[in-house]
Amino acid sequence: MISEFILLTLAGGIALSFLLVDPPNRIHLVSWLGKIVSYFIPKLKHKSSPKEEKLKGMFFALILTFGFSVTSYYFSITLYKLFGLVALLIFSLLVLKFTMPILTLEKHISAIIYALEEKNLIDARKNLSFIVGRKTDTLDRDHIISATIESIGESLVDGIGSILFYYSLFGPPGAIAYRIINTLDSMIGYTDKYHHDIGWMAAKLDTISNYVPARLCALLLVISSKIVGADWKNSILIMREDHNNTPSVNGGY
Repeated sequence: MISEFILLTLAGGIALSFLLVDPPNRIHLVSWLGKIVSYFIPKLKHKSSPKEEKLKGMFFALILTFGFSVTSYYFSITLYKLFGLVALLIFSLLVLKFTMPILTLEKHISAIIYALEEKNLIDARKNLSFIVGRKTDTLDRDHIISATIESIGESLVDGIGSILFYYSLFGPPGAIAYRIINTLDSMIGYTDKYHHDIGWMAAKLDTISNYVPARLCALLLVISSKIVGADWKNSILIMREDHNNTPSVNGGY
C-alpha cells in the first residue's frame, strides 16, 4: 500500500512540476525557509570563537532539518487520520511541487539559450546570474555555455534527483529534509572566513545526502544518452576518467 502510494504521488508530483509554474517568492515555502536561515545567520556568528560558531551551526542545521521533517511526518499522519487518503495525496503532491523546481530551471536555461542564439551576451549573462553564484558580467560565450551546463548538472542532482530519491525512501518528510539541507548549503555552506564555521555542518550534510543521488544521476545520464542515440560509451569513459577532477566528491559525477 505504501509503495503504491509513493509511486502514485511520484508520478503525480513530477507531472504537476511540469504543468504548473512555481508560485511567486512571497508565498513559496522554500523562499520562507531562506528568510528563516537569513534571519539566524548573524546570530550564529561569534566574535572570537570559531569553535562556538561551528557548534551553533551544527545545532542550527540539525534542529532545522530534523525539526521540519519530523513535524511534516506527524502532520502527514494527522492529515490522514482526520481527512483521509485524498488529503494526504494532495499534501504529498504539493511537497514535491514546492521542493522540485523543474519548470523554474527550464525557464532560466531556455532564456540563456535564446539569448545566445540571438548573440545577445548581455541578456545571456543576466539570465545566467539567476542560476549561478559567480559573477557573470564579464563571461564570454564559451564560459556562459560552460557555466550553464555545470548548473544543469548540479540542478539535476540537488533540484530533481535527490528530491525524488529521498521522497521515494521516506515520503514527504524525506523531500523536505533534503530541501532544507540543500538550502542551508546554498546559503551558508561556503569555505570563506565568514561562513566556514557556521556552515560546516550544512556543507557536510549536503555532501553526504548527495553521495548516492549524484552517482545514480550520472548513470541515468549514460542511459539517457543511449536512449537518444548519443555517444553513451564515451559518456561512460568520461565519467570514469573525470569524476575525480573536481574539489567535491559529488560534483564530478
